[in-house]
Amino acid sequence: MWLRNIVLGGLSVAICFSAGASLAHAAPPGSPHGLKGSKVVSTEAHKLRQTSELAGFAPLAVQGGKTLKVRVQKQSTDYYCAPASGRVALSALRSKLPRQSTIARKMGTTPDGTSINRIAPGLNAFQSKNPYVTARGLSLEQFRKRIVWGIGTYKAPSINVVQMGRLPWYMNQGLSGRHALATYGYYKAVKRWQMKMYDPWDGKRHENADSGRIYDASLDHAIIW
Repeated sequence: MWLRNIVLGGLSVAICFSAGASLAHAAPPGSPHGLKGSKVVSTEAHKLRQTSELAGFAPLAVQGGKTLKVRVQKQSTDYYCAPASGRVALSALRSKLPRQSTIARKMGTTPDGTSINRIAPGLNAFQSKNPYVTARGLSLEQFRKRIVWGIGTYKAPSINVVQMGRLPWYMNQGLSGRHALATYGYYKAVKRWQMKMYDPWDGKRHENADSGRIYDASLDHAIIW
């Protein structure tokens, strides 16, 4: 399968084509993909009110961090990055985990990928401890705060949606497309702000991911928390 970005209704959409498709590929064979561009419907304002009123915001420490215990699993298809990352997030919130294919059905995942605005509702279909929402257009400080609040207040990993080729561990590898990862921890020091992430494509934990670089790679500077 190959990936090509086309414009539909003014939106740039990542589309995967099989070998027999008539359109030419724009990314080398083997490039992973899994997120379709779409307008994100956010109820974050409600969650921020709920966090303030019911749970309270986790403190933003000068230094230190927190790591959640998660179970990881590589994505089972090229286009299951969102269901696989979602499964990692769910592992911190429930003991019995659904299959990636079950999560994919709730997220509306197809061989064309997963619409970004279906990820949070898909996660919420399997748990009620953390009301996942999507925040977009964030500043770097706002981005970091939501990681801390999600992990510290709700004990819930976040989902990050990125341009894959801009991830530090994929630089200069010729990979393209949109991708989803799970963030299950963070560490803040005087001159460092690192994220602990699991990438379902390479099956590795990246526990020293620079938050500024992940922010720069994020689509619309968004996060699902």
